Amino acid sequence: MLDLENALPSLINSDYNGYIVSQAYPFIYNDPVDNTSTKNGLIIHFTNGSRIVYRLSGTGTSGATLRVYIERYVTDDLLEDPETMLKDLSDISRQIAEIPTRIGKNIPDIIT
Repeated sequence: MLDLENALPSLINSDYNGYIVSQAYPFIYNDPVDNTSTKNGLIIHFTNGSRIVYRLSGTGTSGATLRVYIERYVTDDLLEDPETMLKDLSDISRQIAEIPTRIGKNIPDIIT
């Protein structure tokens, strides 16, 4: 995650099969009650409104779980299979974070 965070500025304007990165930054939650700030993931926005969010979750039995959230805004084809609709972004998410080479995964363990 640290390597990906350090690479975020260099992703701006990168073109991944027509998905062009418009913004890339860490998500920081600023608590209004105790004024603490917590880094809670990395967000990559594309010019077409799509985005990829990477988060680590330590709720597993060992180590951390990498959670990848993929969003694509559409107004048509609403009955199409979500996995089919998000396949390109799913592939891009693995490429950007170098998931296959870093953790050896080519497909996710769980899709929800």
